[in-house]
Amino acid sequence: MKSSRQELQELRVEAKYLLSHDQARQLRPLLRRRLALDAHGAAHPDAGYDVHSVYLDSNRLHTYWAALKKEKDRAKLRIRFYDDDHAAPAYVEVKTREGGQTIKRRCPVRRDQLGAVIAGRVPGPLAGETAPEGHSRALQHFIGKLLKLDAGPKLHIAYRREAYVSKNSNAVRVTLDRDVRSEPVTALRLTTAMRNPQPLCGNNVVLEVKVTGPMPPWLRQLVAGLSSPHRRFAKYVFSVQQHGLHRQSQD
Repeated sequence: MKSSRQELQELRVEAKYLLSHDQARQLRPLLRRRLALDAHGAAHPDAGYDVHSVYLDSNRLHTYWAALKKEKDRAKLRIRFYDDDHAAPAYVEVKTREGGQTIKRRCPVRRDQLGAVIAGRVPGPLAGETAPEGHSRALQHFIGKLLKLDAGPKLHIAYRREAYVSKNSNAVRVTLDRDVRSEPVTALRLTTAMRNPQPLCGNNVVLEVKVTGPMPPWLRQLVAGLSSPHRRFAKYVFSVQQHGLHRQSQD
């Protein structure tokens, strides 16, 4: 994947819905009229690309319980990658929930440096020599959270993503995630091959709406017309529950 994946994310509002495949199919014409297909998906016939994330948490699943309780200031730690190319960087990410908004900080890291990162050390140089200066701050933020939680790998979550973005800005990003699956892990393995993945939401599609700034009227109308029992469908939270990991931890 190209360097555009290295961009830092601004403060934004997010909403998530669980849709049927029919609902997702009906949304596509509207999304394609209003938004542009993400460049990474445009290269594929199905307009999608694979996303893999290893989520890290404490043994007591502090970030899971914080999300379940809807704590105002909470964070999730993950390592994201897209393929098995060892030469391609992985991305350490912290998603912080601040009030009703979300900010994602991420930094590209060479895969052979990740062991040092998980051990709480800052490696150098970073994978992106021309990356923004903010990447080093993002990495330090990730390591700080990691050490505070004493976090380690807990879940590998993967899916096929179809993404649409604003044509002239980063104001709107809408994604459709299908074939969502997960499995528990106890060590960091950056491979797309999963040993025993379990479907997370059956044949449904996860719709994510991410907006920086005011929500456009057409998108507000689209969201208002959706009827979903899971408006806040957090993949990590549902995966923890699906595999019963929450029963092995203490609140």
